[in-house]
Amino acid sequence: AAHSNAIALSTLVASSSAVALLQNDMTQLDATLQTAMQMDTIREIQIHGPDEQLLRRAKRDDATITIDMSEGNAAVPDDIQLTMGGDPPLGTLHAAMSTHPIDEINRRIWLDACLALLLGLVIGLVLLALHLRPASHSLEHLMRQAELIEQATPAVPPLHNGILEFDRLADVLHSTGLRLAAQAQRLNAQGAQLHTANMRLRGMFDAALDAIVSTNAQGQITAFNRQAERLFGLPARDVMGQSVEDVLAPSSLQAAFHAGVVDKITADNESGTH
Repeated sequence: AAHSNAIALSTLVASSSAVALLQNDMTQLDATLQTAMQMDTIREIQIHGPDEQLLRRAKRDDATITIDMSEGNAAVPDDIQLTMGGDPPLGTLHAAMSTHPIDEINRRIWLDACLALLLGLVIGLVLLALHLRPASHSLEHLMRQAELIEQATPAVPPLHNGILEFDRLADVLHSTGLRLAAQAQRLNAQGAQLHTANMRLRGMFDAALDAIVSTNAQGQITAFNRQAERLFGLPARDVMGQSVEDVLAPSSLQAAFHAGVVDKITADNESGTH
C-alpha cells in the first residue's frame, strides 16, 4: 500500500511540477514540493531539467523539510523515476521512498495500544495483591503474638501504616494516568496528521491535469482520478477493483492488452521498477 501511495504521489508531483515549469513559476514548484513532503511515503524528491541539471531538491530529516538548489552534492534517488511533460520532456522527477511509511505509523499505534492494555493489567494485579496483603499481615501478626505469649516475653507488635501505602499507590496511579493521557494525546495528534496528509494527497490527485489510473499487482484498478473519469467517461466508483483490461480495452483487444500492458504492470510491481 505504501509503495502504491508513493507512486501515485510522485505522479501527482510530476504533473504539478510540469505545470510550474511551463509557467516558469518556481514559487509554485516549491509549494508543490513542500506539500508532497508532508506525506510519510516519500523521503526525498529531486527535479531535474532536460539536461539532467538539478533544479530543486526536497528532503525530509525527521520532522525537518528542506528545499534547495544544491549542485551535484547528493546522490540521485532511484526508487521512483518519472518523465515530466510531453515531447520533448520538460525534465525528470526522481524520488526515494521513506523508510517509515504510513504502515509503520499504524504499527506503532497498535503497539502503543497493546502497551496501554498491558499496563492496565499490571495495575489490576497490583491492586489485587494490595487487597490480599492485609489478611496475610494479620495472620502473621497473630502468630507472632501467640509465640510471645508462650515465651512470656513482653512484645510490642509492629504497626502497619496502611495510610502511607495507600498514598504511595495513589501516586503511582496518578503518574500512570498522566502517562496514559499523554500517550492518548500523542496518538490523536498522529491520527490528525495522517488525516490531513491523506486529504492533501486526495486534493492533489483530483486536481491533476493528467488522467491517472493506478493498479495493483493483479491489474485491478486502485485509483481513478477525476481527469480519468472525464477521459474515459466512467465514474470512479464503478471501476474501482475491476480489471484494467476489462475497463479500458475493447473486448476485441483484451487478449492483446492483457499480454502487453497488464503483464508489464505486473512485472514492474513485482520487481519494483517503473
